Amino acid sequence: MAFDIKKINTASKSEERYEFELKLPDGNGTGAFITVRGDYSPVVRSHLKKKINEYQVKAKVAERKKQAIEEPTLDEIEDEIREKAIVRIVTWRGFTEGKTEVPFSVEAANELLKNNPWIQEQIMEESSNLSNFL
Repeated sequence: MAFDIKKINTASKSEERYEFELKLPDGNGTGAFITVRGDYSPVVRSHLKKKINEYQVKAKVAERKKQAIEEPTLDEIEDEIREKAIVRIVTWRGFTEGKTEVPFSVEAANELLKNNPWIQEQIMEESSNLSNFL
């Protein structure tokens, strides 16, 4: 078997959606589903490049001012990690507040992940599993 370089496109495949059922920390299913992009998705890569560029600009400004670059706070680090998970979410279903369905939005996802970091871990794990997108 040969590896056909014309047939494999990891970036394109990573933009295809993968839906998984959210599992509770004990392994039981929740009936809620999250659809994610893969790590190599152009959307995810673009977000990463933007963040790196922002850091480089801060570093250059600090260098010009002959100052040390400001270290991020724990809250800033947590916000950035959460943002990395949210950019991977395409949509979700099965999330409710009481009996009302909660549609996906960045704001709703931010609140959910802020209060439930274990969900963020599942999003990152499923997004980074390349076999989900091949």
